[in-house]
Amino acid sequence: MTVRLSVDQVATIASLTPAILLRYTDTSNYYRARLHFGVTGSMYASVTRDATEVGGSPLLPYTYTAGQWFWVRARLTGHRVQMRVWPDGQAEPGGWHRDVTITTSPIASGQVGLAGSALATNTNTNPPSCGSTTSGSSRRS
Repeated sequence: MTVRLSVDQVATIASLTPAILLRYTDTSNYYRARLHFGVTGSMYASVTRDATEVGGSPLLPYTYTAGQWFWVRARLTGHRVQMRVWPDGQAEPGGWHRDVTITTSPIASGQVGLAGSALATNTNTNPPSCGSTTSGSSRRS
């Protein structure tokens, strides 16, 4: 699944974290490919199994400003989640920024979707909704 994401303000204290949901079955069972819009324009990528991060969140080679758009592609093969990010208007990178396999309580099937949230210590006044549009095809995995 490929989506285009943006936030309308720079994060304060902690990241704004829109995500692609994979194999969503309920509020406790899902995978997420999260894009972290961090403080001072920094950006990170992470994969979670519910609220638990799997394998860390590396710094991306991009920075952002309020209103700037980015593409996020997430691919799920078995329980392997791959994710890459790139700025709108640039070529899609060939490599993956995240490539992890879920080994703890893997989920056999579920729905795909989008989510918008902020890390608990974020202090933005009226945290923004994350704009998004889907592109290409998606299928239930």
